[in-house]
Amino acid sequence: MEINNEQQYINGVNHAYVLAKHQPQLLDNLLKSESRNDYFIGLQDGKRLYEQERSTSRLHELNNLKNKKTKDRDIER
Repeated sequence: MEINNEQQYINGVNHAYVLAKHQPQLLDNLLKSESRNDYFIGLQDGKRLYEQERSTSRLHELNNLKNKKTKDRDIER
């Protein structure tokens, strides 16, 4: 995968990130296209970026809840 137009790629990443957050169904429909231009590659990567960050955020939240629950349990003893 070679990016020829970096600005188009960046725009695709940014647009996909916003769509993944607010209109994930629309983004999924767009990604069904067979297009392979720099913007479309950016859309794919932007969706992956959003999903990775969301997963990481959820993992941190779960760890924080686990730590809080452990601390609360220690206080009770």
